[in-house]
Amino acid sequence: MVGSWRLLLSLALVLAQGLWSWPRRLGPGLYVETVPSGCRVILRSKLTLAVGPTGRFQAGVGGIELGRTPGPLQLEEKELPALLSFELPGFEPLERPFPRDAFRHPQRLRLTPKIPVLVPLAYRIGRDFPFASLLLAFWLGTGLLWLGRRRRERQTEERLRTSATLVQGDRIGPYRVQRELGRGGMGVVYQVLSPSGTPLALKLLQPVARPEEEVRALLGLQHPNVVHILDWGEAEGQFYLVMEWVEGQTLAEVVGEQLPDVAQLTDWMSQLCQALAYIHGKSIVHNDLKPSNLMLRDGRLILMDFGIAHSSERPRAQLGTPGYVAPEKIHGGAGDWRSDYYSAACCWFYLWEGRPAFEGRTPVQTLRLQGQGQLPAGQRPMPEQWFSLWSRWMNSDPDQRTAPSSAETAREFR
Repeated sequence: MVGSWRLLLSLALVLAQGLWSWPRRLGPGLYVETVPSGCRVILRSKLTLAVGPTGRFQAGVGGIELGRTPGPLQLEEKELPALLSFELPGFEPLERPFPRDAFRHPQRLRLTPKIPVLVPLAYRIGRDFPFASLLLAFWLGTGLLWLGRRRRERQTEERLRTSATLVQGDRIGPYRVQRELGRGGMGVVYQVLSPSGTPLALKLLQPVARPEEEVRALLGLQHPNVVHILDWGEAEGQFYLVMEWVEGQTLAEVVGEQLPDVAQLTDWMSQLCQALAYIHGKSIVHNDLKPSNLMLRDGRLILMDFGIAHSSERPRAQLGTPGYVAPEKIHGGAGDWRSDYYSAACCWFYLWEGRPAFEGRTPVQTLRLQGQGQLPAGQRPMPEQWFSLWSRWMNSDPDQRTAPSSAETAREFR
């Protein structure tokens, strides 16, 4: 469907063409009609004088430009008869004598094009109908842009259907992809630009049925320790979430450089507990808590990646990441907010030891180690005031793991 702005612009150009073509009152002078119009008219057979290289005057036949057709030409009747030359790029020059009665009997001349058909057509459209040519160029240009955009959209749709990937320049919804940031078992994260040019993060997820009220709950999350989820959508069966762009390092990257001390780790875990208490109070279970989903920005911890989060009222049996997933989910359960605290305890161990709590040669072996329900052995002595709470969060029985609510469990840590 043609946009209203294109229609209005087209009407404006048609109106301008009509005003341009409106008959004008002709003033006195010689008028010569040529096809096409706009020829440069030169008066020949006039004596010109010039100084030569030797310093002497030289006489020769030159020309005086009189104007352009149809005129009026800067020529008086008493200056006739005269030889006039008509020149126009793309056409053969034409010379024609004009008698004394030329003012009373206007002449019509047709120039011979150097390239038949094409040159006359270009002049006919571009010079005799300038606004119509602008209108034609406008429609052709916008049409070509639309075709190019539609071709890129089809390529994006094909990639989404076949490999569920995007490349730089692709559009998904109103967002333009800039680069890929990372891949995980549950999807791919891209940096994208909004229509206003703001950088954002977009996660393309595996197909999963999501109730609209659940997604709206994610969009309503507003907490300093929780990433702001701004938009969501679906393209070719692929669900995506759009989040604010957070500059910083993940806790996995920070710990890879240097292990934190007690005070630093206490601060990080306190902020994580605040984030968990908040989202659980909104009936949201994160479902994929791990160090690479915890970002530090100016000392503030931000809980990222709600790609497989679900409502506590509509739990889904999604496994999560081996090494951090709660035992009840390994055995086929859907899990609830208490599962997030088990994952938080695994993150706690990683941040303190600098290695995962459970390490198998394969993901299946890692899950088998977790399912045994034994505490992982650490090499760095854990403070006593931590150990009792951490070991309780690691309990394989959710009923023995936490306080009756997430808010009370967070207060226990503080």
